[in-house]
Amino acid sequence: MNDEVTKPTLLGFIITPIVQQVAEKGILQGYFLRFGRYLSMLTYLYEVGAILGRAKRNELDMLSKMIALPGKENEVIRDFEQIAAQRLESYESTMGVYRKPGSFWHFIYTTECAKGGIPPLNSHMVTLRTLREGVFKRKMPYNVSLENLIKGFLVEAIAFGSTFPDLAEYMWRNSYEHVTADELSHYQRTGLILFPNGLLTNFEKQEKMVLDLVGSYASKYYPSIAVSLNLAIP
Repeated sequence: MNDEVTKPTLLGFIITPIVQQVAEKGILQGYFLRFGRYLSMLTYLYEVGAILGRAKRNELDMLSKMIALPGKENEVIRDFEQIAAQRLESYESTMGVYRKPGSFWHFIYTTECAKGGIPPLNSHMVTLRTLREGVFKRKMPYNVSLENLIKGFLVEAIAFGSTFPDLAEYMWRNSYEHVTADELSHYQRTGLILFPNGLLTNFEKQEKMVLDLVGSYASKYYPSIAVSLNLAIP
């Protein structure tokens, strides 16, 4: 059997365990994601991707070799840089120019919900309670199209981190290093934020977790790239 056929992609390696945590099995249908949990998953993946892109922003071509089809390595992340910039522009146009996002969750919530015409949070029309009791319960069938959409989302996140490294770091630190343990616990209980690998409130530790995750994949499937990216795990 051809190893290239059975080799999982880096995107699938990162995404699959998270999808397995949030997906539900329908009685008369296949698996589905509730919109609220979908947003939480996207937030976590955007954080992971942005941290990875920020850390390896000077080595994107090498990183792309674990993401793109042969011959497309020089295009995949670069193509998503404009999409990442457009998301930031969308956030600013919704929340007000010069207002940079203070957290990944609010950034993703605002831009994703804007696509569906859902008002911004705390706009006197929307509260977390109304969201949890309403739109967050909507079911999204998990199929190949949604899976590919999520994979593209992760690549966009890598592009965001490489394009806006200082902003990506600020958003993470502002989300987790300047809030109380009770607040983080509340977010976790309500499902607004996912902590698949435990609760971390230190950016350097979170960055190491992300790089170790990618390193475990690269060391097994792309050992020479793992060495080049200084991600090799013995």
